[in-house]
Amino acid sequence: MSLKAQVEALIYAAEEPLMLDQLAVLLKDAVLTELAAARDAQAAADKAQFGDLSGETPLLPELNAAWEQELSGLCPSMPTAGELGTPDLDQQTALEPESFSEDDEPYFATDAAALSEFASRKDSAEAAGVAAPEAAARKRQPKKSEQELADDKAVRARLREVLAELVADYAGEERGMEIRQVAGGFRMATKPQHHDLVRAFAKGLKPPIRLSLAALETLAVIAYKQPVTAPEIADIRGVDSAGVLGTLLDRKLITTAGRKQVIGRPMQYKTSKEFLLRFGLNDLNELPSMEEFSQLAFDSALEESTHTASVGQSESTAESTVATPETPSESNTGSCEVPEAGNALDQ
Repeated sequence: MSLKAQVEALIYAAEEPLMLDQLAVLLKDAVLTELAAARDAQAAADKAQFGDLSGETPLLPELNAAWEQELSGLCPSMPTAGELGTPDLDQQTALEPESFSEDDEPYFATDAAALSEFASRKDSAEAAGVAAPEAAARKRQPKKSEQELADDKAVRARLREVLAELVADYAGEERGMEIRQVAGGFRMATKPQHHDLVRAFAKGLKPPIRLSLAALETLAVIAYKQPVTAPEIADIRGVDSAGVLGTLLDRKLITTAGRKQVIGRPMQYKTSKEFLLRFGLNDLNELPSMEEFSQLAFDSALEESTHTASVGQSESTAESTVATPETPSESNTGSCEVPEAGNALDQ
């Protein structure tokens, strides 16, 4: 996907105006990759057009000799580069600067005294700085290097060019939408001349469906186990789902699928066409598989554990840099016991 398409997709998906800083953080790697590829392509094009300049270096001595011969013919009295020798030792001695006289000694003595006084003040300032609290040092953020600043500047410049291209593309008459700047960011919206048409269409839209967690769990069971009966849903969830089934039937997300040929002949349920429309599915085969859910849960748990470990490491580093250790009474007053995950869920 091109960088322009990525920026367009992010602006379309964002609920709030998308800032340039957010785009720079999200697309920094993509922009730098594109810039590097452009530089390599330009270098290859220049090499193909002008050839390899390194192959012409053996001709340079001959050209220099020809130029030197021509210059000697124009000015016979001018010595060549080979005839120029090194100056004599007497000439070098004459060119050397004169030594300082004794009158300059008090000046240097005064400077030496000033330097020693400055060094003593600096040492005392550093000694006083050691005793200062280190909390202020922890607040200092690491400054970016010159390369990182240059990369950020190049990324922002490239993103501004892409945004300008998108704004110009959507400004055409054949487009029904536009990208406008709102509150310092960029947002995609319909053009003002289509306001009446869009408003008339929006009045006929259905309001968004809001489902509780129990309704979502029941709907997921029906979607993956259909056709399924109410007792089977209760066995999977562990609670009675009769009320939730009534809510899903009222929202037309599920429908009946006949009775199961067992004792009692319980009613079976399946998802409806409205379910596909609400979730943007073409058919039930587009539902995520259980393996994908397992991988997603594993990735989420791994990311959470990595984040927790990094936070704990940063906290331990911050505690180790504190100059004065806490007393036992102070450490006990700020501690609290965190319940385990299983106990929290049981409660």
